Amino acid sequence: MTARIASDHVVQVVGAGVDPNTFTPWMAMELLRGRTLAEAVEQGGPMAPEQVLEIFTQLCHALTAAHQAGVVHRDLKPENLFLAEAQRTSGSPYFVKVLDFGIARVRAEAKTARTIAVGTPLWMAPEQTTAGSNIGTWTDIWPLGLIAFWMLTGREYWRSTDSADPTVSVMREILFDPLVPATQRARELGLGERFPASFDAWFARCVCREADGRYPSAASAREALTAALPVTATLAATALGDARAAHVAPVSSGHTAPGGPPPWSGAPAQGGSPPAGAGQTAFGAPAGAVGPVSSGRTAFGPPAGPPSVGGAPVASASAPRKSSAGLIAGVAVGAVIVLGVVATLGVRAMGSYKSDATCRSTTEPNDKRREACRSACARAKGRGEACTMHGTLLSYGGPAELKEASAVLGSSCEAGDGAACARAAWLTAFPLGGFQAPDAKRAAEHASTACSSAPAHCAPLGVALELGWAKNKEDAASVYDKACGAGDALGCAHRASMPGAKVDDAARAKALTALEPVCAAGDPYACAAVGVLKEHTGVADAAPVLRKACDAGAGLACNNLAALLVEGKGGEAPPDKIFGLFEKACASGEPAGCNNAGAMKSGLGMVLRKGPRGATVLKLKCVKAFAAGCAGWGKPIDVWPGGSPSLEEAVSGFDKACEAGLQTACVNLGAFVLIGQGTPKDRARAHKLFQDACDAGNPGGCGESATLAYIGYAEQAPDRAKAFTLMKKACDGGELDACANSNSFLARGAGTSANPTQAYEAVQALCTEHKVGCGTLAGFALDGLGTTANPTEARRLFQEQCADGAGQDCFDLALLMYQGKGGPKDKDGALRVLDRSCEAHRLDACFGLGFFYADVVQPPDRAKAAQLFKRGCDVGHAQSCNSLAIAHVNGDGMPRDPSRGAQLAREACDDGYLAACATYGILLVNGVGEPKDVNKAKPYLKRACAGEIKDACTKLKQVGG
Repeated sequence: MTARIASDHVVQVVGAGVDPNTFTPWMAMELLRGRTLAEAVEQGGPMAPEQVLEIFTQLCHALTAAHQAGVVHRDLKPENLFLAEAQRTSGSPYFVKVLDFGIARVRAEAKTARTIAVGTPLWMAPEQTTAGSNIGTWTDIWPLGLIAFWMLTGREYWRSTDSADPTVSVMREILFDPLVPATQRARELGLGERFPASFDAWFARCVCREADGRYPSAASAREALTAALPVTATLAATALGDARAAHVAPVSSGHTAPGGPPPWSGAPAQGGSPPAGAGQTAFGAPAGAVGPVSSGRTAFGPPAGPPSVGGAPVASASAPRKSSAGLIAGVAVGAVIVLGVVATLGVRAMGSYKSDATCRSTTEPNDKRREACRSACARAKGRGEACTMHGTLLSYGGPAELKEASAVLGSSCEAGDGAACARAAWLTAFPLGGFQAPDAKRAAEHASTACSSAPAHCAPLGVALELGWAKNKEDAASVYDKACGAGDALGCAHRASMPGAKVDDAARAKALTALEPVCAAGDPYACAAVGVLKEHTGVADAAPVLRKACDAGAGLACNNLAALLVEGKGGEAPPDKIFGLFEKACASGEPAGCNNAGAMKSGLGMVLRKGPRGATVLKLKCVKAFAAGCAGWGKPIDVWPGGSPSLEEAVSGFDKACEAGLQTACVNLGAFVLIGQGTPKDRARAHKLFQDACDAGNPGGCGESATLAYIGYAEQAPDRAKAFTLMKKACDGGELDACANSNSFLARGAGTSANPTQAYEAVQALCTEHKVGCGTLAGFALDGLGTTANPTEARRLFQEQCADGAGQDCFDLALLMYQGKGGPKDKDGALRVLDRSCEAHRLDACFGLGFFYADVVQPPDRAKAAQLFKRGCDVGHAQSCNSLAIAHVNGDGMPRDPSRGAQLAREACDDGYLAACATYGILLVNGVGEPKDVNKAKPYLKRACAGEIKDACTKLKQVGG
């Protein structure tokens, strides 16, 4: 057969016949000096890229000639590639000879191209494993990828985890288990970065399970490999070692005898981590997600289990072969052994290769693929790629299909399939459309199992760590990086979407490129991630894909779509529809949806933030610095359903989101718990919610803890140094309001050494670049802190902030207008500013208006002032409660009720308003509203005095404190 192949790189037969005495057929081949490729790598280690390319050039020359002659080798492997001593004086130091065409198939002479299964399991193509499959030139392309991987790493690609029956294990890997990128497999084997990420695409195309997805010829495979492997050095002239000690290959087979000179050694190719989407996709998050890849197939990541190497028993590379008759007999026996293995797999597990190709197809309709995968999964006894695909495709359906998907994936996960565990984690944590109740604990278990099986399945664990469901030692960012580096585009997407993450546009584009085809194939989780990534490029791009994913039940997509609508982007929508989207997100396990539904029901001020997985989170906004409990009483949002807020429902939403691990929701909940709105007042619980959120890395929690430390809480005295440290931590975490507050501390020397100039410059930059802290900057300009006093500039800044909804700044603006500072005196205008601001639910403005009517306007209108104070106090505004307490004590604008006044002052003090502590302490000293008790009064007076309330310090001195 070799005589018909026109290539010097095929071993030549010099004679053949039959022994006249024994009637044994014999065949004599050319004498070769050198060693097999198997020996060279086993004894010398991995090869350098330039050596690999040189060998492939000669190997592919032989294959091209064979294929042109109509011959398919069908058993390419390192033992059948002989590196003979070169017969030329320059160029390559060796001459590649392809051996053992003993099981080659002559296509033109075959009655049918469908043959029995023949080949060596470690290197055979999928179509060789099943009798009756179509064998052709494409069959010889498959082992090229495996041989190149082996040459560059010194290890087989297959892991062969079943040590009891390694041949069956290899067959399962070839037919069922995920085919992960070559770079990932090298890392799993502990080999580091053996080659560049560009090698992944080349490898994936060679080992495409669908034959038509492979390279069309050996020549095209060789050409593509040249582009995939950068060559940085010339081939060593002494690659074969001392020629004088070279082996002499036996005439019978061309294989070498034991012993001989050391083979060459070469440095492995250097390369970085593969970019998302390089070569094939291996999405851990939608584990088993489908989408076009470079090889025309879908990859899911490796099976669970420790790396190992195994395969069918083969003759030692260094053992001499018998005569040609013995060789032929050996091949025949080998064929029977392999066929026996494959027959078992084919009948009991794999069945029709064509059927399973339909399951893996990226072009067949999902319903057709789903049925093919169902059959393949049943034959595979509920585990492996087919089952993961079956569960994944089911998850694209309605509630009934989703429940079946959950069961299929759960069973496959329990059987040890990491890809199934990853997909199960997503469905358990974020059940599409709320088809079942979210189960964070179970999801974390699935996620941990998935990540332990392979880095490509780690994205769900990253989310579990972000939300505090998992307690692994790793942090979410490092887990996302691990997943992204293994080719998991969802890992890349979630890493890019982490709060404060710095991700360049190129990395985001790569993640989009990998995820978009998966989204197009129907995966809601992939579509949600695409929508979140596209939010960086514009609403026009993001809204349609978020809407598509939301319609499919992805809670993250519903949440972020609703947030766009809240901002007036992404189209028109009535408030009840927006609220419905948030509720749908909440039911689908998205904690941001629960939080945001609560924020809407509160009807209070909020700001947009980014939370875990890029989810948009609404944080209640505290607009007055250093007043605990003011979070939420800022700029209103008039979109609550029915036009009537419910603080109880708001608390319920925050509580549910906080329980699910969303720390921003815990901060929101803490604000309500602190002042007893919609829930019983519990200062200790509020402080714990803030501090726990801060400890978990939430800057909002640090900011609220700083506020409590500044004013003191419960029985705790103010601690300005602690307050400054916490406020700085909040600022460093991205809480820009905290940056303004920490610089206010710095300007006044509260808890730190005063540096007004530095503070002014920092706040000026915040105001100019981010429109944050402008009210603080106005205060600096008014008081001349760090700059020359400029009432005109202060008035301008207060006016801008008041127009944007800051009630405290409206109060400050009104004072300047009433006094005529920084501009003309305008008493009526000052009252109009406060009245408009108060009517817009800005409670600081309501308090300010009451203050004007009580103490500024002449003649005063104390009844109207008392009404305004009561309005603010009824919703927890501590300043209003203190003023209302004084009105009750004095009978200003209402019947005199000292007892009620003392109660209100004590509660406002407990809420952190230090002036109220002074009020209550003075009432106790004077015996007004409560029995006189100087000892009881002293702690309140001390606390207020520590907060620089002068009346408290004066009274404390009078009573000997």
